[in-house]
Amino acid sequence: MSDLRRNLWSGHSFRLQVCLHQEQVMNNNQVDGVAKQVKGAVKEGASKVTGNTLGEVEGKVEKGIGKAQKSLGDAQEKDRKESRRP
Repeated sequence: MSDLRRNLWSGHSFRLQVCLHQEQVMNNNQVDGVAKQVKGAVKEGASKVTGNTLGEVEGKVEKGIGKAQKSLGDAQEKDRKESRRP
């Protein structure tokens, strides 16, 4: 691994650890929801290029599921923050 890549990787890892030690940035539902949205968008885009109508629909559905899961995570996070207030 080149020195530049090693430095970038170790810096990224350090920043992530610092963020996690200060406060949890996102809960699992938020992270998984965003990942599903991205995966669905990629699937939808690739299917449009190839003319695969079924793939487009699957991508849109996956994006919708991801959006719903992220909304659930947002609500959980809001509830968690409100319950921590004095």
